[in-house]
Formats: sequence, C-alpha cells, structure tokens
Amino acid sequence: MADADRAPDALTEAVRRKLRITWKDDVTDARIEQDIVPAARATISERLGLPEGFDLGKPSPERMLVEALAFYLWNDAEDEFWPNYEREVVTLRRKWEVTSYAQAEKASSDLP
Repeated sequence: MADADRAPDALTEAVRRKLRITWKDDVTDARIEQDIVPAARATISERLGLPEGFDLGKPSPERMLVEALAFYLWNDAEDEFWPNYEREVVTLRRKWEVTSYAQAEKASSDLP
C-alpha cells in the first residue's frame, strides 16, 4: 500500500481532533503524520518508560499526554508543556516503574 493510501492510525486521528484540524492538505498532513505525532509518541514513551508495543491508539492517560504534547508542538510551545504536565508525567512514570518492577519480580520468582 502506498504511503498516500495509508489510513492514519488511531493516535494520529486523535491528535488531529485535539488540534481541531478538519482540513486535508499535504503540508499539514506531513507535519502531523511525520513530525508531530512521531515526536510526541517517542518523547512520551521514553519519559514514561512505556513497554515496547504499548498501544497509544487506545484511550488512556498515556495517550492523553501524547495528545497534549502534540498540541504544544503544533503551537511551537513545547517548553511550556513540561511544567504544565509535570505532575501527570511523574505519576505515570512511577506507575510504569512499579509495573516493570512487579513483572521482573514475578518473572524471577518463576525460575527454578
């Protein structure tokens, strides 16, 4: 399937709705699909310590942060995102640290 024929994923569509982008043009599509969504997805995944393959297409607090960061990126105000969402980032980071630790403990207890 050619890139032009690919349907945007659920996260990209959610970001477009968050940004209230109702039009289609090549420049906007490229900025959203090639710059903003990948950057927001990678940044939030790394900062939260999300496990590989975590589905940001489904509604979740993690996806909400990606959408919020995309909003700030769209408006060239990324530096304002971090102080405004610090509490949420820290809370979710702790959640994923605990989850990762619990999974590691469970895996190690299964050893002979």
